[in-house]
Amino acid sequence: MNYLYGKITPGTSACRVNTLQGVENDYELHKGISRIDDWPLEAFFEMNNNFPDNVMLEDFVFNINNVLVVSERVLTIFLPQHLKNNEMLPIKIKNHKGRIVKEQYYILHQLVLQDCIDIERSIVRINKINPERFSSVKKLVIKEDQIDPEVFIFRMNRFPSLPIFKRDIAEKIKQNKFSGIQFGEISDWEGM
Repeated sequence: MNYLYGKITPGTSACRVNTLQGVENDYELHKGISRIDDWPLEAFFEMNNNFPDNVMLEDFVFNINNVLVVSERVLTIFLPQHLKNNEMLPIKIKNHKGRIVKEQYYILHQLVLQDCIDIERSIVRINKINPERFSSVKKLVIKEDQIDPEVFIFRMNRFPSLPIFKRDIAEKIKQNKFSGIQFGEISDWEGM
């Protein structure tokens, strides 16, 4: 399999952030709708006060919105061709005292959700409110031939909460020792 799933996993001292603030219709971030043209400059996350001692900023930041919040350092490894169907939306992070941290962060937003889940071989629960989405996936099988081969990071149309990475990009992320993310084999997915 040429793809891995990514799981944001904060370290012991790493900050976690609350919901995205200053952005109308933030649900569009899970529908693959482009936001680059109307993205507000005041968009921010606040560090979660339930973890007052956790202030370390990682390269991938755990957040309730389940979007990819990445450091500027992470974006240095991506060449333009690696970001097909992705856009970088600048965001600020406020610390526990309400001050904006100096490090620059972005939401790496996936567009054009891929229709690649093998429904017959996967174990899924259909969302009762929106039958076009899955509320959970206990076993995940994807059809690689239905994925745009030029897309290196994407989300699946019926299960957009899980980011998928092309193996060579995941390896670059690991080689650069970027913090806050772990990768797993699609065949080892244990459900969400």
